[in-house]
Amino acid sequence: MTLATLLAVGWRRETAATREALALGMLLVIMMMTSPVCHLHYFPWLIPLISAIVWFRWERGASLYLGVGGAALIALNNVLHSLAHMRHLDRWLWLRDMGFCSYPGLALWTVGLVLLIRERHALGAERLDDAVISPAGPIPN
Repeated sequence: MTLATLLAVGWRRETAATREALALGMLLVIMMMTSPVCHLHYFPWLIPLISAIVWFRWERGASLYLGVGGAALIALNNVLHSLAHMRHLDRWLWLRDMGFCSYPGLALWTVGLVLLIRERHALGAERLDDAVISPAGPIPN
């Protein structure tokens, strides 16, 4: 996961704060998931990732509306954590014991990874177009 995140971010230092915020949020998720003990109170570390995803999309022309999938993912995260925190209800303890609260975090990490990879491919295509068209004219093949 760490390697995939670092490859998606790239080797060069970016000037885009949104890419850096998204990468930091993704690395926080990896830190939580690879920790030997991951307590439920660690999961507020998803907030920087969610904020970075919204900011990343908004800066690139998308609306602040997350869509059905994004809203459902955040709602699922909230419901799972609310139920897992209800220790007095024995029938919901399996959510806590089986690690079901981790899955929305992994899904958010995947969303961040997809956004970074898509933008990296788009930037690569733009840089390739800029390199092929020079002031002296197109470069012959």
